[in-house]
Amino acid sequence: MTAPRFVFLDPDGLLRQDRPYVVVRAPTGVRYRQQYGGTACRQGSVEGFLVPVHGPDALGLLRALFERDLRGAGTRGRPLRRAHRDRVDAALAEVVYWACDGTDERPCPLAVDEDSLGELDEAWIAVRTPDGPGVLVWCNSDGPRPAPPGVRAVRRATSCRPSPAGRSRRPRGRRPVSRSRRHSPSCAAAR
Repeated sequence: MTAPRFVFLDPDGLLRQDRPYVVVRAPTGVRYRQQYGGTACRQGSVEGFLVPVHGPDALGLLRALFERDLRGAGTRGRPLRRAHRDRVDAALAEVVYWACDGTDERPCPLAVDEDSLGELDEAWIAVRTPDGPGVLVWCNSDGPRPAPPGVRAVRRATSCRPSPAGRSRRPRGRRPVSRSRRHSPSCAAAR
């Protein structure tokens, strides 16, 4: 049997492409890892296959909810209020998931997986797809990406990524650590 493979989505937090993906749960031997939950910096892992989806309006709606209204700290394992949950449902209705049986393609909506509501958080939403259960993921908000139009960026005092000498800010006069020397908190677990 082959050892499992791990793919960390946006390992250094510098991915500039804000695009949602669905990892459809399936026994593939490939596990996708994702940092999610805003500044709570939760680490998720799901085995399956990656499907790019389209939903620029949906992503803006989700980022407005999690980054602006919930202040970028994630749900911390608590259930969302009904009004917030309705906004997640409305955003998912805007995501286009193309299902294909090998001969025919058709756009299909996503829906929250009611059996996995406890997983719902910023950048990690358990969903139902035509291909089975999956997880909708996008870039976590703790990174340096600009906020989408209409969403004011939330200032954060801390970051999930380690900084030089354990400081949250670089002292004046010191050069920043190069990208090649940065480490993601969950990379060591994959080694």
